[in-house]
Amino acid sequence: MTRPLPQLPPLLQLLRPHQWSKNVLLFFPVVLAHRISEWPLLLTTAVAAGIFSLLASAVYVINDYLDVEADRQHPEKKNRPLAAGTVPLSWAPFIGGGLGLVALTLAFTLLPPMFGGVLLAYLLANLAYSSLLKHIPILDAVFLTLMFVARIYAGGVAGEIPVSVWLLTFCLFFFLSIAFAKRVQELQMASENVTLPTQNTRGYRTQDLPCISQLGVGSGLISVLVLALYMKSDEMIHQYKSPLYLWLLCPLMLFWIGRFWLVTFRGQMSHDPILFTLKDKVSYIVLITVMAVIQIAHWV
Repeated sequence: MTRPLPQLPPLLQLLRPHQWSKNVLLFFPVVLAHRISEWPLLLTTAVAAGIFSLLASAVYVINDYLDVEADRQHPEKKNRPLAAGTVPLSWAPFIGGGLGLVALTLAFTLLPPMFGGVLLAYLLANLAYSSLLKHIPILDAVFLTLMFVARIYAGGVAGEIPVSVWLLTFCLFFFLSIAFAKRVQELQMASENVTLPTQNTRGYRTQDLPCISQLGVGSGLISVLVLALYMKSDEMIHQYKSPLYLWLLCPLMLFWIGRFWLVTFRGQMSHDPILFTLKDKVSYIVLITVMAVIQIAHWV
């Protein structure tokens, strides 16, 4: 009989360290600029990702503090440290504020001022999201998407690498699709549990499910269209020796997005689509294949 994995201490759970994996997005500009062999640049980006992780934890603590009453009535979120009472509620403002202050201080001290500006904008945007915007349907998903795009832009700023408009546009639609999948999962749960508080559907109604699903699938397909249009751009032609190989990325992304939404429609998606992806073996296979195709197109 296998023993269950030990849980993290409540204080560490409050910081949601599993969410730090999202900050791998800061490395995208380095990878796509084919500069992964430059160790000083990788170190700089790693420092930036670490600072971003501190700020992200600060945002999660503040968000949990503001949502504590709604979380206590949610079947899954009630186990979060503040909602469950395993971390005193009075600690949250000091933990969140302290982490945010440390992150911004390190950002302006160790990295280009523009990176600190991006982090400050990220923090202010998240405060606006947590206090108001997350209750406005559609706009909440757009703001979540912009938070992902901000990570990629921050990675470019930290390493002083120009970030392609093509990359930002692709990520805008790709992560919008994932944001809508999260809302679909929440609406599916609400439709199955009539006692679920309306605060946990963030202004959506269960009858919105078909519309949100269509927006999510459509956004994912548009991201592949952006990728296909990029294939004929001058930027791509000058950067890759064998750009024809990059066309393989389109069917790979179509497969991943189609499967992602199939899992979502079947109700098999976890509460957080990012966590699902991190635990999904097929996603890793697709990611490795995508990286291999990019390297082949660059070097062959």
